[in-house]
Amino acid sequence: MPLYKERIHYLLEAYISRQANSAEENELMDWVREAEEDSELQSYMLDVWNEFKPTESISSVNWDEMYSRVMEPPVISIEPKVKRMSWVRFSAAAVILIALAAGTYLHFTPHSSQTVV
Repeated sequence: MPLYKERIHYLLEAYISRQANSAEENELMDWVREAEEDSELQSYMLDVWNEFKPTESISSVNWDEMYSRVMEPPVISIEPKVKRMSWVRFSAAAVILIALAAGTYLHFTPHSSQTVV
């Protein structure tokens, strides 16, 4: 048996018996995706899958649904991060804006130099 078939056999058994770590699961999923394009690999994986005899009862598992979930591409949603200005920063910005407006008004408003007696 070629080395890759032994590895697939091991990965499938580990996955089905829930003893595979995340790296092994990722490796198995890569093999499954490659099997779509390789009919020999796909038939071998299906044979291993079908001949596996679990030690515990797994009759409640919907295998067709699990297979379809493995085969569908992952959905990655990227949500934009929205920064919200806190009320303290908003208040500080408002105070600075009012101070600049008042300073500009006082600076450019002509003042008379006459004194009232």
